[in-house]
Amino acid sequence: MMTLSILENLQRENLNPIEEARSLNLLTQKIGMTHDEIGKSLGKSRSYVSNTIRILALPKEILDLVEDGKLSLAHARTLLAEKDTKKQLLLAKRIINEKMSVRELEYIIYPPSSRKKVKDKNIFVSEIEEKLKKELGNQVKIKTNKNYEGSMTLHFDSIASLEDLISRLSKKTH
Repeated sequence: MMTLSILENLQRENLNPIEEARSLNLLTQKIGMTHDEIGKSLGKSRSYVSNTIRILALPKEILDLVEDGKLSLAHARTLLAEKDTKKQLLLAKRIINEKMSVRELEYIIYPPSSRKKVKDKNIFVSEIEEKLKKELGNQVKIKTNKNYEGSMTLHFDSIASLEDLISRLSKKTH
């Protein structure tokens, strides 16, 4: 009954992004649904569900700005890349005061000097990272040496996200 109530609430068009994220998170935390199951129930992708829930990791002040419509969901998602809470808050204020675009924010968080490293990476490895990111809905980093020996890192932001990732990877190997 609770599941149906939450799913019906999510299909209302007037939910703000934070209400939606909280409802999605409730389905994972209280009911135990996976991100994939939620996505299928709502006609959304698993990565959409995961990325929406990730927003809740931001400080309350930023969530309030998104909820009040002063900060866009795209800005909030971009702010997740900045791990320092104080810097996130300062950037949020700058976004509002300077009417900063998401592209401008990305330029601050990912300055051109840090992008050069990505461009120097083998195009084949970059394509695999991007393909896995789209497939899994999680950040993927591959580090290799010249002999293509290396490691792969999969990012997750909660125990539910980790469990969902493990579940999906297990299904792909069986």
